[in-house]
Amino acid sequence: MNEVFFVKHHGKNLISLKQYSDGAIKMEKKPHLIWKEWNLPFSRHSSEVLKIVNVQKGMNVVDVAVGEGRYAIPMSKTGASVTGIDNSDFIISNLKKKLDTHNVSIKIVKQDIREAFPIEEGSFDISASLGTMVHIDRYEDVCNELYRVTKPGGRVVIEFSNKFHITSVLEKLYQYADLIIRRKKFSERVPIYLRSLNEGLAPFKDKNCKINYYGFYPILPNGLPVLGAKGGIIQHIPGLSYGLKKFKPLVPFCQIIMIEVEKIG
Repeated sequence: MNEVFFVKHHGKNLISLKQYSDGAIKMEKKPHLIWKEWNLPFSRHSSEVLKIVNVQKGMNVVDVAVGEGRYAIPMSKTGASVTGIDNSDFIISNLKKKLDTHNVSIKIVKQDIREAFPIEEGSFDISASLGTMVHIDRYEDVCNELYRVTKPGGRVVIEFSNKFHITSVLEKLYQYADLIIRRKKFSERVPIYLRSLNEGLAPFKDKNCKINYYGFYPILPNGLPVLGAKGGIIQHIPGLSYGLKKFKPLVPFCQIIMIEVEKIG
């Protein structure tokens, strides 16, 4: 039996919310690997993502794979009620420190996001997974859970890496080179799962919903030193990174794709 915990800050205690059986999970899951350094900075990209998520005061929001609160903390500062789901004690410990620093309150469910969430159907106005799907193998399962816990009229917002962008290809090649040249075990690396726009949309095509999508970094690899995220030049050129995010013909070729699903009825 695994135990799922519910944490409310600034409280110091973990209160058992629900127990669930591994037998209820039909699909075998791969080991979920956690980076030891997950402190991703808030950037121009983060700001653009939050514009699309568009959290408002009074909303109920869930951030799935909340990490150290890069998105959940600013969401909470809008006056929304935010719940975060994550499976790492290491990450949750760091998140708790940041919540105290920023003086915000977030509820945290500790569990693997690839398993059924211990949350009632139709609980949230916005259900989001931002910047983590690239490391999740059971994409469709997570999407189905995000949709299930979203209220009618609410939105699911998901961000993932596009398999057809040069940066994604380079990341995958680097991973294989690390395995072969440096003889690094695959179990020691965080896995990368790349998806096309059609693959990203697939879990929602049979659902009663409206779908929109956006793309970031359509021209050059954002990960390039000096030009990309490490130097930031690309992010400061108007239109090159974010100005074409709504131009639908270009989205299938962008490095980062965001899909926005409005649940109907």
